[in-house]
Amino acid sequence: MDYVGILVKSAKMMWKHKSMWFFGILLGILSGGPNLQYIFRGSDFDYYNAGEFAQQMERVFKFFTPQVVMVLFSSFLIFMMVSIILQYLCRGALISMVDDIENSGETQIGRGFNHGWSNWLRLFGISFFIWVSFTIGLLLLFGVLSLPVILAFVKQKETFGFILLFPSILIFVILIIVVAIPLTLTYSFAERFCVIENKKLFESISEGYRLFKLNLKSSLLMWLLMYAINIGFAIVIVIFGFIFILPIKFTFSANAPLSIVILLPVTTVLILAGGLYKTFVFTVWTLFFKELKNKTTSVISAS
Repeated sequence: MDYVGILVKSAKMMWKHKSMWFFGILLGILSGGPNLQYIFRGSDFDYYNAGEFAQQMERVFKFFTPQVVMVLFSSFLIFMMVSIILQYLCRGALISMVDDIENSGETQIGRGFNHGWSNWLRLFGISFFIWVSFTIGLLLLFGVLSLPVILAFVKQKETFGFILLFPSILIFVILIIVVAIPLTLTYSFAERFCVIENKKLFESISEGYRLFKLNLKSSLLMWLLMYAINIGFAIVIVIFGFIFILPIKFTFSANAPLSIVILLPVTTVLILAGGLYKTFVFTVWTLFFKELKNKTTSVISAS
């Protein structure tokens, strides 16, 4: 498996076919873009502002009547539903657009949207089934491992409880890693079986796990490589934040309007970088999936 070749090909494909950026940037925003928060200063809560703050809070509580709360709650539910649909639509669009490029050498936003719309519900179902099952399993595991520790403290055997605490945490973390990595790879392959080969929900999951199991070493090596790249990208973003975001925050108290004006292009760069990286990651995993699928099909046919 030419891992470096897949990375280079993905980068070139992502850069050449800029129509994919639309869905990558939108997915980056929906799944958690730059987290820009107001930095409270000590003077915000001093004695002078306490009375004014109390009056403002009183006005806020008067505004939130039951009718207003219902409208806001309904709006929140609608927003969440639209956000979920758009997220999985973008995931389906990016996968299908890479497949289009591989098959015909070109792609379009419209074709990506059509593929994403026709597959978003199954993609949501795959995610829901895999990760809800994983969460339930984690809760059960946490309960089993924590029960002896809790009983030890209840019976006032604190020393024994602390002795049990460390191995319980260690076992919990190890089992999370051991289960989460195969599930992540199965999920990635299942999404691509769903979109590219039009498989049904449980068939996609089954085929995704089968592909992972037949290509265990290759899948884990690619995961490790992408994990290292993710860390590298995160480090770059952190450095960028220290260089640009922190000075803006420090000048906020002196000149808030100027800080906001400067912050806008910085935020735009972060959103664009996150979107391009999302596009690159989806391209890598889709090309890797197609390579594994072709390799597995060839091996089965030869045997």
